[in-house]
This record gives sequence, structure tokens and C-alpha cells, in this order.
Amino acid sequence: MEKKSPRDMTDGEAKAALSDPHYTDNHDRFMELRNRLVLISGAYHATKGIEDG
Repeated sequence: MEKKSPRDMTDGEAKAALSDPHYTDNHDRFMELRNRLVLISGAYHATKGIEDG
């Protein structure tokens, strides 16, 4: 299956992509990394604020 941006997909293509395990695995991995980055940046800014003031 050709990779397309979700914005360029028809409803049928989007449903097929969502049922494609490769696509959903990548999405889950992306969300996991994004959540981890949010936690790390939040902790960094919290400690930086304590050091600064």
C-alpha cells in the first residue's frame, strides 16, 4: 500500500490504513515517543524554573 498523508486519503483508504498493522504500529510508537517527550520537556522546564528563581 502506497504511503499517503491522512489528509489526502479517501474514507476507504483511511479505513484500510487504520486496519493495516504497519500503519497503526507506527502511530502507536509515535504517540508513545511524543508523550515521553512531553514528560521530559515538562520535567526539564520545572527543574529549570527552580534553578532560575
